[in-house]
Amino acid sequence: MNETRGQVNISLRISDQTYCSEFETPVLDEIEDVTSATGKTVEVVLKGKSIAIRTPKGRKLKTHLVERKQC
Repeated sequence: MNETRGQVNISLRISDQTYCSEFETPVLDEIEDVTSATGKTVEVVLKGKSIAIRTPKGRKLKTHLVERKQC
């Protein structure tokens, strides 16, 4: 079984700080949840270089920080 994985870069604006994170997923619904959250408020937990994001649809994604130029 071949599995296609998509890499998604996410730019997060928290107060006056912008963070860039990424995650890989084979689940198209996860990608759609992230892209549909553009401009909306999402729950974010930042711990070290890890970021947990809860999308407006309730999906919890685990991402990690990357360089800002990747977003």
